[in-house]
Amino acid sequence: MNTLSEVFKKADANVPSLDLIESVPEYAQFLKNLHLHKRRFADNERFQLNEEVSAIIQHRLPQWKHEFGSFIIGCRIGDETFDGALMDLNTNVNIMPLATYRRLAIGPLKTTSVSLQLVDGATRLPVGIVEDVLIRVNKFILPADFVVLDMNEDLHKD
Repeated sequence: MNTLSEVFKKADANVPSLDLIESVPEYAQFLKNLHLHKRRFADNERFQLNEEVSAIIQHRLPQWKHEFGSFIIGCRIGDETFDGALMDLNTNVNIMPLATYRRLAIGPLKTTSVSLQLVDGATRLPVGIVEDVLIRVNKFILPADFVVLDMNEDLHKD
């Protein structure tokens, strides 16, 4: 089997060092699992989101605790670069604002019965799910599913 580095040689470099990511076993394993063991959402599945993700959805600035597992990365979807994408190894869901989904025109939106539970107990229902979106992170090109949520795209816009 090819190493993950060999599989994804075509990607842009937005993360300081692939070696750094691969040297942290949890990060390397997470990226490998995205590629090798892509999970599907179960009917009526509920995801509990952490404080940082909840804050972003609720249009608040998150209080960064700099805990292991949450960090900001650069990534690319199609021709668009996202310099401040939150990567949270503890959350099992990828969230994309509806406006971003529409702008990227990345595939059909499928209906879903998934719900998102915020830290304060509030529940948000997504508009749908877009599957198999190719994301470039450094030398990695990974397919990912996104839960599309009607939310503000940028915390600095009102």
